[in-house]
Amino acid sequence: HDVTGKIATGNFSVVFIGQSDLPSSIIRGREAAVLLRRLGIEAHFIPCADVCRTPAALSGPSSNGRGSPLPVVFVHIKKFCTCALGPFGTHVYDPVDAGTYRSSWVPSVYADGKASYKHMLQLGAEAIFSGTSAMKAHILDESAHLGMHTKGILLPHHHSNFHGRVHKLVERSGLLVGFAGDRTKDLAGPKKHLQECLVARGLKNVTVRRMSNLQCDWESALEPSRRGDCFAMRMALLDIGIVWTEGALNEAVFEQKPPQRLVNFLSVGIPVVAHAKYAGHREVAKHAGTCTALASNLDELCDGVASFAASAEKRREAAREALLVAATFSPDSIAKLYLKEFRSLLA
Repeated sequence: HDVTGKIATGNFSVVFIGQSDLPSSIIRGREAAVLLRRLGIEAHFIPCADVCRTPAALSGPSSNGRGSPLPVVFVHIKKFCTCALGPFGTHVYDPVDAGTYRSSWVPSVYADGKASYKHMLQLGAEAIFSGTSAMKAHILDESAHLGMHTKGILLPHHHSNFHGRVHKLVERSGLLVGFAGDRTKDLAGPKKHLQECLVARGLKNVTVRRMSNLQCDWESALEPSRRGDCFAMRMALLDIGIVWTEGALNEAVFEQKPPQRLVNFLSVGIPVVAHAKYAGHREVAKHAGTCTALASNLDELCDGVASFAASAEKRREAAREALLVAATFSPDSIAKLYLKEFRSLLA
């Protein structure tokens, strides 16, 4: 009853653990800790390497003022930090998009094409965050099949527009369309096809760019809001955004990857055409109305972009709707989801 009382007042602590060789896991951990501290929760970020060098770093959670330690939740980001496993604490695994960029992390796939999260379940976490409903459902099914009781938690990504930058509709000679996916190597073909298709439809005033061509100094900006603001600055320069496929990925990654880039575009108030193969894109599109168009191939991509490009009124309406949809994925909204789920786990 003592522990339950502490949880009811939010009196617990959270430790986010990331990998020093994965800057994105450091940024996510720091962001999450800041957001929870805003809600009055004691939250910190610690690199896994520090835990392995000095296990005592996790051995003394804060006191509640009466000599009793606070319940503590450890959140392992992208890769599980086995050095952090100990006699106390509740452990949660947050794979984020771990299967997207490193082939060794990609979830395995069963013969029927369904994703397998067996390796995640066997890490020993009490819960696994999922960025899509499909991933959560498969985690719960597989956990039950393995006789385990791991909880699947749907936790969408918050958008990165911390400073509220918004695209300004201005009168100019042409429109700027941008592909998201800075490290993607397979965008040359889609970019060329789209540009040629738009010209063939008489939309010669549209320029198609890659996001990596819209530069700002973010590569060394590991402080969360600085990097997030950089992405918002890039995206706010565009009139239409595109979130396309990121290489030769298996079905599990299309199911797993959360729609962060899509909601980042929406957060600056611009319409988006997104690849329909991503489960996360489809989930956002259900609530996005006119501000998000899904496309399954390059011809449909051209249809979506052309539709937005041909009508300034449609872009204005989409911009208004985009900001409303993005509010669901605001940092504060996602922080409240963290708080709710952590309380539920500890209870």
